Amino acid sequence: MHNIEYFDYPAKGLDKKVVQSELSDYVSHQTWQEGGHGIDRIRWFDEICADEQAAHEKIERLDNHDYDQLAVMYRKTTRPNTKTFVSLSARRDALDKKLREVENRVHYKGAKSKFVSCKKCGSKIATGYLHSNYCPVCREDLRPKSLLNSINAMYERRKEFNRKIREAMIKASEKAPLYWLVKIEYHT
Repeated sequence: MHNIEYFDYPAKGLDKKVVQSELSDYVSHQTWQEGGHGIDRIRWFDEICADEQAAHEKIERLDNHDYDQLAVMYRKTTRPNTKTFVSLSARRDALDKKLREVENRVHYKGAKSKFVSCKKCGSKIATGYLHSNYCPVCREDLRPKSLLNSINAMYERRKEFNRKIREAMIKASEKAPLYWLVKIEYHT
């Protein structure tokens, strides 16, 4: 089985050789049925990432996908307690709630019309037997294009809220402590 694991270490006072030795010993114990071979070396990258998510993304970019051991430095972010952050989070949560309601509602449930036509395959479906927003024949979304555009706009607003929230977290944690994110790969 292919195993990928991540470990966090505070950067202050870290001895890279000790980490290498500990993780090699850990892998040896995990792989005892395969011969107990540890890891050979960890590639360390000193450029500081803004947060843990950015560190994971950087590891993905640098990974050669051949049992590569990597370590990237990042700032340990915390949730700020600023008015801006709290407001953004509340607005995003309200949008998420509305989005779930719109996504989960069957649009034609309780419609006055007895039949709905599918624009893709032309089937006429009785609204009394319609229990989802999709055509039972071709699986095309039956909701009006205006509603689908509205849902897409909500997803775009959500992305923007997430981007602003992440920026606020990064700004608030510019003096946050430094950590190493270490990724190891081994076979069991």
